[in-house]
Amino acid sequence: MRKKVTIFTTKSITVNRFLDQIIFDLSNEYDLIIACKDPNNLKINTIINRKKINFPDNIKDLINPLKIIVCLLEIRRLCKSTNCIYLHTPLASHLARLAVLFLEKKPTVIYHVHGLRYISGIWGIKSFIYRIIEFLLSFQTDFFICINETDYKSLLKYNHHSKIEKIMGVGVHIPKKENVIKSLNQREPFVIGTIASYKKEKGYENLIKIAKNLKEIDNIIFRTFGSGNKTWLVKLAEREKLENLFINDFSNSIEDEIENFNLFFLPSLREGLNVSIQESLVRGIPVITTKVRGCEDLIIDGINGYCYESQNINKATILIEKIWKLRNNEYKKLSENSYLYAKNNLNRKTLSKKICETFKKYV
Repeated sequence: MRKKVTIFTTKSITVNRFLDQIIFDLSNEYDLIIACKDPNNLKINTIINRKKINFPDNIKDLINPLKIIVCLLEIRRLCKSTNCIYLHTPLASHLARLAVLFLEKKPTVIYHVHGLRYISGIWGIKSFIYRIIEFLLSFQTDFFICINETDYKSLLKYNHHSKIEKIMGVGVHIPKKENVIKSLNQREPFVIGTIASYKKEKGYENLIKIAKNLKEIDNIIFRTFGSGNKTWLVKLAEREKLENLFINDFSNSIEDEIENFNLFFLPSLREGLNVSIQESLVRGIPVITTKVRGCEDLIIDGINGYCYESQNINKATILIEKIWKLRNNEYKKLSENSYLYAKNNLNRKTLSKKICETFKKYV
């Protein structure tokens, strides 16, 4: 008899963007249920049971005891009839692990950590609170899957009662090599792309400074794509009179936008394991990013891009100019290396198989 696995994630976007292959592979072994706030928005081909969970939308909902109790009861009801719960996103993972407290027959709890909310080695009130929450809830977690080295080492250090493994994210789909290797044409604009939500932790204030440093070079332009309120960033760009920076909303066809980049640039201060870096590398686009967890894990300096200390604006500027000045054969080599790194390390089908093999150990 097939075992039941319930996948919890706050919203459908996590499933739609990252979990398609994992769900397809798991469905060959288990009966699946996907539980999220907006199940009607799920875009998976496999016929899977879907359940709605009224996860909190905002802080107001989060501090509303009635809404939290209703949410916990909805989760608990599903947990009673499943063999395993497979958790994604911090909010869903926190509430689901609370919901299984004192269950007579607790399902196996697997938490796929896409980036711990605290950052190991950095202390502050928020980090301290998140660290305490994760430590307490770890006693309700049978198995952690980590996607970057920092989170893996942190959990090994503070958690001695759960199984922990590191698997390099969920990967990306690999196109044919001949379709992706890029060339440089010095007579065309050199497009530097950034994809990240419009939050200050994504390093946009530093991007403004770097764009200012490079605004005298006519054919270098920056294009950003992100969700959230971009008004504050637009005002910063207008104040600096940056005609080389174009700030856009997130696109549902973001892969088509990536195809137009010559360089992917991510000045982020915090990541789990950045998917946009992976999506750029697999399209043969080199990357410049910061030496923070979830970014530096994906870059081999001088091979598929470069990393710099997050506040070193001058170094970032120099690295961008370095790639802009490459001869076409040098740039094509960097592009080929980027693709080969993704093919060898970030293949979604290969990583999904690893995850499924892990399931077989514990479910």
